[in-house]
Parts: sequence; structure tokens; C-alpha cells
Amino acid sequence: MKPNFINLFAIDQKLTNTGTVSCPRKMSLHRTFSPNQSQTQLGSSLKKSNPYSIIFNAAKGINEEFKKSHNEGEEQNLSPSLADDAFLEIHRSTKWITNERKVAAEKINSALQLRKKYQCVEVPKLINSIDHRYLTKEGISVFPVHYSDGIVPIELPKNDTTIYYEQKDGVFLVKLKENQENIFTPITLTEFIEDYKEILRIIDSGPAKTFSMERMQEMHHQFELHKIFSFEKTNTGKDFFSAGKVDTHIHADSCFTEKELFRYIKSKYENKEIVHEIINKEGKKEKETLKDMCKRKDININKLTLHKIGVKIYNYDRYKEDDLRTVFLNINNIMEGEYFADLVKTEMKHLEITNCYFELRLSINGKNENEWNLLAQWAKKWNVNSTHNKWIIQFPKRFVEIKGDNTLFTYSNFLSNLFKPLFEVSQNPQNNEILANFLEKVSGFDLVGDENEIEQIIGSDTFNPTNWNKSVNPSYFIYMYYLYANIVSLNIYRMSRGLSTFDFRPHCGETGHYSHLAAAFLTVKGISHGIKLTDSPTLKYLYLLTQIGITMSPMANHLTQCQYNQNPFNNFFKRGLNVTLSSDEPLQIHRTQEPLMEEFAMAQQTWKFEDVDLVEMCNNSIKQSGFSLMKKTTLFGNKNDVMINGRSLFRNKLLDTEFAIIKALITDNSNKIFGDIPATTIDLNYKTKDPKEIDVMKKITYWMLVREKYFAENLPQVINDSIQLNNPTTPQLFCAMSNGIYNIYNTPDAICDIDHYHNAFVYCFDCRKNYCKHCFKEAHKDQYHSIRRTKHLSYYPIIEFSEYINDYNDLVRFSTDGPSRTFCYKQLHSREQLFILHKILNNSLESQEIKKLPIDFERSTKVDTVVAASRSFHPRDLLMLIWDKLKEDGDRVVFPEISIKTESGTRVYKHVTLRNAFSIYQIKDFSLDNLSVTFDPSLIQRYDLWDSRNTIFNVKELRDLFLTTTNSVGGTYFCEFLKKTRFDQVEEQPNQKTEMHMCLYGRRMNEIEDIAKVIVKNGLICPEKNNFSIQLPRKYAMIKKEGNVNTFEELLRHMFEPLFDATLNPEKHPELVTFLENVGAFDCKGDESEFEGKISLSSLPVPAKWDSYKEPPFAYWIYYVYTNIHVLNNLRRTLKMNTFDFKPHCGETGDPMHNAAAFLTADAISHGITLDKQNTLQYLFILAQIGISCCPIYDKFLYDIIEHPFYKYFMRGMLVTLATDSPMHTHTTKEPLVEEYASAIKIFKLTASDIAEIAQNSLLISSFSEDTKQNCLTTEEGESSSVPQTRLQFRAKISKLDFDTLLKFNIGRSNLTEKEQDIILQASMHL
Repeated sequence: MKPNFINLFAIDQKLTNTGTVSCPRKMSLHRTFSPNQSQTQLGSSLKKSNPYSIIFNAAKGINEEFKKSHNEGEEQNLSPSLADDAFLEIHRSTKWITNERKVAAEKINSALQLRKKYQCVEVPKLINSIDHRYLTKEGISVFPVHYSDGIVPIELPKNDTTIYYEQKDGVFLVKLKENQENIFTPITLTEFIEDYKEILRIIDSGPAKTFSMERMQEMHHQFELHKIFSFEKTNTGKDFFSAGKVDTHIHADSCFTEKELFRYIKSKYENKEIVHEIINKEGKKEKETLKDMCKRKDININKLTLHKIGVKIYNYDRYKEDDLRTVFLNINNIMEGEYFADLVKTEMKHLEITNCYFELRLSINGKNENEWNLLAQWAKKWNVNSTHNKWIIQFPKRFVEIKGDNTLFTYSNFLSNLFKPLFEVSQNPQNNEILANFLEKVSGFDLVGDENEIEQIIGSDTFNPTNWNKSVNPSYFIYMYYLYANIVSLNIYRMSRGLSTFDFRPHCGETGHYSHLAAAFLTVKGISHGIKLTDSPTLKYLYLLTQIGITMSPMANHLTQCQYNQNPFNNFFKRGLNVTLSSDEPLQIHRTQEPLMEEFAMAQQTWKFEDVDLVEMCNNSIKQSGFSLMKKTTLFGNKNDVMINGRSLFRNKLLDTEFAIIKALITDNSNKIFGDIPATTIDLNYKTKDPKEIDVMKKITYWMLVREKYFAENLPQVINDSIQLNNPTTPQLFCAMSNGIYNIYNTPDAICDIDHYHNAFVYCFDCRKNYCKHCFKEAHKDQYHSIRRTKHLSYYPIIEFSEYINDYNDLVRFSTDGPSRTFCYKQLHSREQLFILHKILNNSLESQEIKKLPIDFERSTKVDTVVAASRSFHPRDLLMLIWDKLKEDGDRVVFPEISIKTESGTRVYKHVTLRNAFSIYQIKDFSLDNLSVTFDPSLIQRYDLWDSRNTIFNVKELRDLFLTTTNSVGGTYFCEFLKKTRFDQVEEQPNQKTEMHMCLYGRRMNEIEDIAKVIVKNGLICPEKNNFSIQLPRKYAMIKKEGNVNTFEELLRHMFEPLFDATLNPEKHPELVTFLENVGAFDCKGDESEFEGKISLSSLPVPAKWDSYKEPPFAYWIYYVYTNIHVLNNLRRTLKMNTFDFKPHCGETGDPMHNAAAFLTADAISHGITLDKQNTLQYLFILAQIGISCCPIYDKFLYDIIEHPFYKYFMRGMLVTLATDSPMHTHTTKEPLVEEYASAIKIFKLTASDIAEIAQNSLLISSFSEDTKQNCLTTEEGESSSVPQTRLQFRAKISKLDFDTLLKFNIGRSNLTEKEQDIILQASMHL
């Protein structure tokens, strides 16, 4: 018996208290229901109470009582939703706290304090002159909020005569003339290097890495749950298209598309104006028009390419070559940048009619101090200005190229060229109003260059910029320090002057070593790219905690660094990093006139982002940008305020939790975030007011009830006092078949006197015989006799085929219905995320618990629930056994005759010995290759070929001789092989059990009897080691073609009549009775890939009339096999005999709706791969705890499955385990089940708790007795012997969550009174 959803409440109560594994009984229920029935009708139609009926009765009774004691104004308490929003609550246990996590938290906190030291400073000398808006609790922010966009000219302050500035060791210092004191002293290089080294030590710390990964994984999966259920209101007030967005990383010389640039170049081609100047061969200057230049460079104006005009992917030396790029994409040319200005202004005009903004990046190379003036004058002269743009100035990491051969040019000169003009204009802005006004439109600085250069990751603090004139580029962290120190010094001074400040947002982490990101962590406000954060989980976690802005450009990275689908953007976003999208270089990458929208569209298509995700990215772009606070507020909009919408609240809550956890770890849980509870628990409260979801949940409850009626343990409908039900040899019971189904009767008159197996239909007074319908028609074609209609009541009620087909089709419709699929999708994915969260939060606790359990995985009982007996051998063992038999029994006659087709005809050999048989079949090479049982790639997706190649040495007759029970040697070879390789291995594999599948084709009536005799005779009855499963191949068409049966009913008779006869008359069939006592289940296997079409009553004849050569549909087969087993089980239960499970092969391939038939009829199934394609049925399987035996290795070989759904099922709470199916063909080792587990551990990264639970499931799914299961799974005290209690309680809690959800949808609340809980518990235990 399997755990059943019916007893969830009881399981929860028992497991919560003891951690015991419970194997509750099946429900007894038999009635037919309709989805259209009301709750009251459905509840009253139940024959026996169960928790589902109690839910419906509660909906009627409890609510009526509730209404009497409450006012109408409180009616909302009866609503299926108790609040507007669902929520997730985690109760954290102190057992999660370990010394390692405390160490990690200390390190993380140290890193955060180091960043705070660089981001906020104390400037007491300027405290009175700096606007209070720049002040924070920690001091003055070095990269403060912007309050001006530079659109409206400000009143420039006068010359500041109280200060002077000087460059010392590469850093500009502002000093008071009065006493030569620094108004602010930046952190020194020596101190920075020590802090930088400390950050590197922290991020390389093992505990910090593990802690960071754990915390980010939890945030990731909390976000997944948030998306599934929309825990908070995610209505942002704006959709993506109306939301404001900023392209925070876009280069000005690439801000247009290739098409726009070429169109503009062509428009200037015929102009006579001079565009370029060259030095001719005579050394004289020569001026050129655009046409002259194109002619000289052999450029066809109608066949332009980016390469021909000098544009290259990621060319950091952008303005060096003599090409068209210099004319059109540069300000330093004879045209004074006119063409470049035209192109940029065109793009600005495009944006000004949209809600998109950008921050165009212009270059200052540091060659000389006049670059700043040239740039400002270019913007002023050509009026390159827009309300939708702020500039970012990028500095090149190209000291060596800029220095060139000038040995006197030092790194200090380079820094002076970058910053001295800025300090000059900040001291006296009225002296250079053009530059001063231009800087008001600049939001920040960038550092751009090749990060792949070989450099020192950690250098000494002896670097002296004044003496550095080497032809070696300084390391990245050196650039970062000097830019940071100068920008901060400049910002502090400009704050005191009432001028705008600048952010520092470099290119960082695009390539190279992640140490670049460590330097940036201390010094920047935001970065571009950040891909290399994937190399350091600690750094990524620190960036998450500090919300450092990261602007990513997946389309640009795809061309140079990282394939698009491998870009970490989606991972960063889900985990809560402050990321957004940008276009980078549209000229080289994008194809539309809206490159930023193209970037968002590509990301949405690749990672399936929802509208609210895109809006969050837009909000992030606004936050990261350098636009003024007023502009940002406008872009957010009143209803789209980033601090009040549901997504933002969710993100902030997670961040608050992270800081609270770190604080608790470093302060001995002073904030009490961890409680004194056994394990960390997760409470999910799912609520909805959607009437469609409410309706789906009620229908789910209905379908669970429908399944239960198929598993009714029926008592006889006819009780005759003279019948001794407890006496297995009673002669008063008879079996007869009607419409392909056997049932039991208490009189021989119920059986046809002609064919002796059909149910009698009439009694003929003239013939004095009972007739079935068929025999009566045959015997009375031209005769008129006196007859009487006989009515014999069968012992056991059955579900009629018409009712089954209606149920099946209704379930198919429900499963494919949109609302049901959507609802179940949410439930399945929430279960998956909850499980992952549980593992993240409790993995260490489960690891500790499992070490204390008395049984480890090696000693735990594992059952191979699906293994074909004839395919269970290792190929090498089989080869050796055959070779031994050839030596021992070579002269034994094994074939009465063999017919071989030759070119001259058919040659017949009589009385063939074993040795002669090998000679006739020309088998000389006894190798594994020649044995030919291993998998052939040509069989992928071809079950028909797989089944037809069931041979050894490519000879079917030899396979029948050695691997079947029906042959001339009486199956002795097969049984001997099984005994040696399986049943005699108890000492070697004491903890492995099997359910060997023996095929019953139904070719003849005594087939099962012969199998039983061979099994018993050869001593293969080993109940402590093996339970047999009778496999019924769905091969009616093949057997019909062989001439063994005429109708499908005849096949069913061959299969089941001996079983009923042995049950009713055990003394006549001693071997079969013994065999059946060791049979635990029936299987039904066949090719599921065949197209069957729609299943309807009108298209399906009864089995007696199914005489075509067409194979009956899967659902047809399943019904008749299930119904006969169901009656047989009821009979055997009445007679105190063992019963059988029904565990068909189902969902291997083909129509996923085969699983609908299995849901109604099966105790468990094998494979279940196609269930992954059907959310509704998968959720129903989970609720009903229908076992699934997955065979990943077999499925990989036969169906070429790349990602097997096994682990997905396991995470979602499916009762799933591992099995082998056909080890001879697919497995490598002599321990195929262990190989299956080992493979799963590697592929799915299973923990010790996972494999212990999977092994436990194998026993629960198996057909071994309840006593065997309890003995193997529990200790003497009744506790689990191999699975941690924390895991068991989690599974029970999630099952209880489903039960509570049903209650909420049906009675409006889940908080039952003690009396109501007792009612449910007692009913559940009673059942």
C-alpha cells in the first residue's frame, strides 16, 4: 500500500510528533460523480467518509454554524482568500548557526565597513559650506545624489581666492592659502593597497564563499516563489513601454545604427567641402573632399562596411587611424567635429519624443590639458545638447600608447592632463564658462580599456606616478585608486562651491581577473559589464548587499566575450543585484533605431521576463543614472515609485533580512532573528480571489475523489450464509466473464454451459442449459425455444467501461484546460522552489541528523521496482553462463528441429544439440560484441525496433532457449542463470530487493501455470529478496497474427482465468498458488508512441467483438487489465489471500494523456516521462502520491533524454524512485541499481538525505508487505532509520499545505477547531 493524499492530515500529525514513516491504507469509495454536481450533492454521494468528503461537508456544516455566530459584516472570513496578498515566511532555527558561518559573517561585515570607509568621508573644515543635502549619517557621500542636469544655466560662483591646489603623488589636493592645510585628504595609496589586499583575502576565504553562495541561492529561490505567486502587488502603475528608462552605457561615437551612419555618409559624398588633410609624398599638406578621400582609399560609397570606414569591434584606440571614422566619428578633425555632432543630435531628437534617455560617453585621452576645452567648445559650437542626455567622460587605460616615445611623460602628467583643467574651472568657473557649463551636464567618469592585459593583481605600495615613465601599463587597481582619489577630491571641493559632482562608473569585470571588481568594490558608485562576478561568489554577494549599480550589455558581450544565453545577467537579476540593460555600441551590434528597446526585447525572449521584471530593470537604470533627483522622480512617476511598488518592497525585505542575518551571526543573535526551534521552517500562505483558480481547486478535489472510487476495497454484494468466506476451498464460488471482465457468482447457473466461461444470459427450458449471448445466438439461429432471462448478481461491483471512458475524457478535458494548467504550473513550481529553499536552509542540519541515524545509504534497503527478469543479467555474466552450459550440456538436445533458410531453400535440422545449434547458427566468436545485447544508437526513439531485437547472438531462438521459461528445456537455463546472478547474491547485496517482471503474453490458457511450475520447481521463490511482477505485454495484434487468439476477449481470458481458478480452487493449482503468493503486482507494457486518436465509446467495440488486427488503445487496455485485477483483488481479500498492485509502464513516450488513464487506475507507474509535459496531471499524481519508478539510464539510451525529469519530480514531492528496467542492454556494472543511484548523484547533485529518501520511496512504491516496509524503514522506537526527521517533517508540511489550501478554497479558512481536527483525524485513521 502506498502513502495516499487522503491521509495527509494523519501523516502530518504522526510525522510532526515522531518522524515515523507511515504507510496509510487506501480509501474505500464507490460511486460515480459528475463535475457539475454541487458540493452538497457531491458530499452526500460518498459511500464512506474521507477527508475530501469532510471538506465538502465542512463547506456545508461548518460554514452554517459559523454564519450563526458571526455578523454578516464579517463574511470576508469565509472568503477563499484571507488577505489580498500571499506571503512566504521563514522561521529560522538557531541550529543553522555554525562557527564557520559566524566567521563568514565577520568577514562580510568587514568588507562592508571597508567600502563604507571609501564611500562616506568626514570633512569638518567644509561642513558649513557643503549643502546639507549631501550629508548622511556616515558623513558626506563621495558620490552624492545629483540635483542638476545642467539644462538651465546656473549662476557660476566667482573665483575662489582662499584656496590653491597642487598635485602630490598623482593626487590633486585642495589647500587653504591661509595655513596650507588640506581641506580634504583622500586615502593614501598605501592604505588603499592594504584595504584592497584585505578585500581579496575576504573574497578568497572558503567560509565566505560558501556563506555567500548559500545566501544568494536562498534569495534566488525566494524570488522565483515571488514571481510564481506575486506575493506582493506587482502592479507598478506603468507597463514597460510607458516606463522611463535610461541607456546608462552607450558610446557617443556608436549611438546610431550602421544604416543611419551610411545614409549620412552618402548624403555628404558630393559635397565640395574639405573634410580631411593629409601629407602627400612631397611632404606637403593636401586637403581632400570626401569624394577624394574615398577615391584615395578605394572605398565604394555604395558598398560601405564598418571595417572599410575603420570601425572595429572593441577597438580601444578609437582615433588613431587615417580613415572615414576620423571624419565622421571624431571631434578632432578639420571639420571640428561637425559631422559627428550632426549624427549625435539626430539621435537626441529621436529620443526626445520618447520616454528613453541616455548617457552618452565621450573620450578624454589625457594627451594634453586642452582636450577638455576642445570637447566643451565642440558641444557649445554645434549645440549638442538635449534634455534626454547627460554626458559621461571616459578615460582610457592606455598610458603606454599616450606616452609613446616621450620618456619625460609620466603617469603624473597623464593624471594632470585629466584633472588639472577640472580643478582650475572649479576654482574659477567664470574664467572658463564654456567648460564650467559643460561639466554641469556631465554625470560621471568612466575608465575604459582592455582588461585582458597581463598585469600584477597585487602590487607593492612603492608605485610612484611621478617617476613612472615605463612602457608598461600600470595595473588596473592603480588606475582605480588614482581616478577615485582625484574624483573624490574634486567632488568634495565642488560640493563646497555649489557645483555639480561626478560619479565614478568604470568598465569593470568584462574580462580579466575578478580582482578588478575587488578594487571597484571599494572605489566606485557603479560599473559596466561585471561579468567576472561569476568567478567570485563572495564579491557577487557584496555587490548585492551594497546594491552597486551594474549596467550589462549581453548583446555586445555575445560578440566578444560570452554567448548570449550564458550571460549571467538573468542570474544576477534573480538574485537581487542592481542590474539593468544597456546597448553599449549600437553601431556595431544593433539593427533597429531603438537599440535599448532591442536589448530589452532580446532579454525578454531569452529569459522569459515578465512586464514587471522589465519595469524593475528600467527603474534600476534610472537609479544608476546621473540624472537629477527631480528628473528621476519624474521618470519613476507617482504610481511607479521605486520605493513603494510591490517588487521593490520585496527586494528591500530580502536585503533587510540579509543584513539582519549578518548582524545576528556577529552579535550572538542579539536581534533574535533565529529561534530555538528544531529546524528552519518555511510557511507559504497561498491566497487568491480569482474565481477561476477557486473553481480549479474544487475540481482538483473532485478528481481526487474520483480516483478513490477506483480503489474501493469492496465487500461482496451477495452474502450467503452457507458460503464460508474464510475457507479458501469453498466450492460455492464461481467465476464467469462478461464483456472481457471476470466476476464472482455463488451459483454455477451463472456460467454458460456451452463455452464454460461466459456469464449466462438466458436459461433454455427446451435445452435445459444456460447460455451466454453469443452461444445462445449460435445454438438458436433457426429455432424458437422457451427461455427465461437469468439475472445473477455479481459479488463485486465494478466501474462500467462507459463510466470509465466518461471519467477519462472529462479528466483529459480538465487537464488540458487553460486555468487548470496555469494553476497547477504555479503549484508545481512553488513546490520545487520550496524544496530548494528547504535544502539551502537545512542541508547542514540534515547532514548532521543523517550521521546519527542507525542505517546509512549503503545499508538501507533499496528495491529495484522495475527490472525485466530476462534482461536483468550483466552481458559478461550471461556470456560466461552460456559458455559454461555449452561445455557442460553441449550434447543435450535443446531443439526438436531448426529451420534455416538458404539460397537453395529451407534446410531443417532434427534433434539439435546445444553444440550443434551454435554450429548451425555459425556462432564461433564468444565475445561481448558478438553477443549483441548492448544498446544500438539506431534504436533511439524506436521502441518497436528495441522490442523486436530481443535476441542474443542476433538469434531469437537462442534468446528463447536461454532467457525464457517456455522452451524445450523447461526454462531450466533461464532459472539457473537467475538463481546464480540474482537470488544467490544475498550475501553480496543484502540490502537490495527486486521486483522481477515475468512476461505473460496470453498466447494460451495454461501459460501462467507453466511459468509458475518452472519458477517453483527451480527454487526461485525467495520472498525476503524478491517479489515477482506479472508483466502483460500489450501485444494483442502480434498474438492475433500468430493465430493464438481470435478476439481481445480471448486474450484477456488466457491471462486471467487461470488466476481466478487458482484463487477459487487452490488445491488444483499448488504451484500457481505458491507463485501468486510471491507476486506483488501486475504490469502492462507496450509501445506508447503509436498514434491512437480520440478515445470514445462509439469507436471502441467490446472485447468479444474486437477481432481486428489493430492494437487496442492504451486506455482500453488499462481499463480491462485494471478491472480484472480489481475484482481479483477483492476476491482474494475476501478469502484472506494476498492482493496485487497495478503498476503499468506509462508515460514512456507518446500521448501524455496515457497518464490520465493511469491516474484513475494505477497504484504506481514506471517511467512517467511524458508527465513532465502535463502540469495538471503531474500535480494530481503528487496529491495522490502515485509512485513513479524512473529509469534515467534506460530512458537516456532509448529516448535520448537530455534532461530527465526525475529530479524535478523529486523536488516537487512526487513519490518517485530509481529503477533499472533492462540492465543487460543499458548498464555497465554488475550492480545496476547502485549504478543508477551513482549516476543520479552525479547528474542531479543529490545529497545523502536525497538518496536516503529515494531509497525509502523505492520500498514504499514496491509491493512488499507492510511488515517488511516497517521493519526496513523504521527503528524499534518507530522512528525513521535512514531519512532525517527534518526532511520527513518538511514533506509532511508541504502535504499539509495542500490540504489546507483545499480547506481554504472550500470553506474559506484553514484554521480548524480541535473538534474539526479530531473529526478529520479519526476519519482518516478509520479509513
